[in-house]
Amino acid sequence: WQSAMRKGGVSRVRVAVHNFAKSNLDDTVKIEWRIRSRPDRVALAEWTPIYNSTTERYDVGDFHLKSTQHKAADKYLYLSQGVTLYNNDGTKLGNTNVIFYLNPKDDKVKFSGYKRFYLGSTQCSRKIDFPYLDTADFEMITAVRSADMFRFRVSGEQYNENMGDCTNYGAWQEAVKQASTMEMTLHTGGKDLPDY
Repeated sequence: WQSAMRKGGVSRVRVAVHNFAKSNLDDTVKIEWRIRSRPDRVALAEWTPIYNSTTERYDVGDFHLKSTQHKAADKYLYLSQGVTLYNNDGTKLGNTNVIFYLNPKDDKVKFSGYKRFYLGSTQCSRKIDFPYLDTADFEMITAVRSADMFRFRVSGEQYNENMGDCTNYGAWQEAVKQASTMEMTLHTGGKDLPDY
């Protein structure tokens, strides 16, 4: 079941409720339904474009970001991706942040950046060189509930970036426990990034 959900081939679901009683249950019980998107459980058939914007808020789960390269970077490019956690009152508890720097050099593109999380005035920041990225074709998963917080799928392989060695990782785990919703934000320093 999990495999079917994660493959992304499911585009719609149907829920049915049957009444096998002879009496009219409408007089004794009220049945209602609603549907909520769960990034960690519902496989979406389509990817939603995001550019210098913020998603809606969803239940706490894993956020998937897909990057597709149109052309190789021929100049310096900057990209920042983050996921923010909120409690039931809508108060911000903390956020993740991954910075991508794309530097063209000697007919190749060098990827570098930072992986971070913030909790109020404290943070944990680590430099990252992305040795597994040769192009901007990848899927990034932000798994806020895991020490392997940032995961990259490249050409069928997965590479995990761990944040569990941060001295304040325990405080991050506590923030995640208090969180009820999250949203993802994408920022870039150039207007022409979608061309790449």
